[in-house]
Amino acid sequence: MAGWVCFYILFQKVVNLKNLSSFEVGLGNVVLFIFALLGLTGHLPQTIYGFVESFRLIAEEARKRIIK
Repeated sequence: MAGWVCFYILFQKVVNLKNLSSFEVGLGNVVLFIFALLGLTGHLPQTIYGFVESFRLIAEEARKRIIK
């Protein structure tokens, strides 16, 4: 569902433009595109889980180095 919402927001931004050359490719639009792509293909849950797991492993490794 999140992918469709992001796609709809991007679609509305493009449709409401007077000409396509005035579309700004900013960080917000790039993030919306990535969320739309991952959400529509079904990879958003695995991606979020991967980021959370990575942060957990980084924190665990930092804890090991601090508490030697």
